[in-house]
Amino acid sequence: MRYALTHEPEPLNSDIQNLFTWEKATERLLESSALTKKSARLREIVGKAKRDETITKMHYILSNGSKGDILRKILGAGPASDQVQFMKEKSRNQSCIF
Repeated sequence: MRYALTHEPEPLNSDIQNLFTWEKATERLLESSALTKKSARLREIVGKAKRDETITKMHYILSNGSKGDILRKILGAGPASDQVQFMKEKSRNQSCIF
């Protein structure tokens, strides 16, 4: 720790810098979360596919509409929690353009 605090880090080369971009991080996230046909089949055999469907439905119900806004506020989403109001204002602004 002392060494890290008292010395400047060596500059990263461009290949390593590229690994730390949002694009590369997103690619890694998508690759790690990809569901292959084999793993999907295994989840179905083990019975996890039905659970996944139930969780998906529950997430949709809880996060949809004004209920979702309340849940987002409780969970600390800040300004992003008012999505229903945002969509209403957006549609109102679009109707005013014409």
